[in-house]
Amino acid sequence: MKKYNIRHCPYCDAELNKGVIQAGQRIAWTPKVSNFVAEPTWKKDAVRLSKQGYVAMNYVDAYICERCKFVEIDYSD
Repeated sequence: MKKYNIRHCPYCDAELNKGVIQAGQRIAWTPKVSNFVAEPTWKKDAVRLSKQGYVAMNYVDAYICERCKFVEIDYSD
């Protein structure tokens, strides 16, 4: 079982709430927004954050500070 340490907001030091970010397609980080609406993981400079496929739920663990509107994403799994 993976243990999670309590995480704190880097801006206000409040405790972050653990949850998920989910989407209909795989979730990816890209350096800029594309004008072409397509699977984001097709771009060669994309970093895939979720490992699920097209028919499964696509999600990534995330921590949120609702006060600062800050989100931290953990895509290590």
